[in-house]
Amino acid sequence: MKKIIIAILAGLLCVAPASLTAKDFKGSDRPTDPIFPRMPTTSSIIVSVDEITGEVTMYFSEAIDDLTISLKQNGVTLDSIETSVDQGETVLYQLEDYDAGYYTLVFETPDGVIKTYYITIED
Repeated sequence: MKKIIIAILAGLLCVAPASLTAKDFKGSDRPTDPIFPRMPTTSSIIVSVDEITGEVTMYFSEAIDDLTISLKQNGVTLDSIETSVDQGETVLYQLEDYDAGYYTLVFETPDGVIKTYYITIED
């Protein structure tokens, strides 16, 4: 049984498609620029909501000046905080006093909206 498997594997290696083999670049075919893999972008603001206490934790992975954090419902601003945050800073906010419903947490600077989070409070 082992001989058959080895023979099959050896046969598959002989007929490997060109896309699986290394390419030999000659002369001007060789790429001159390095190739960097594209990594997914990550948000500079991470928000988590404790469903039991209603506490919202906002973590900032980079410093942001002139930041406005607004809690909105149906486009109406219910609360707003104007601040500047340092890299690695955490800001806490309580939602326990708000009724059940759909809310929007908006982060913006004078240049525009940076990030928007949607929060649902249930009874």
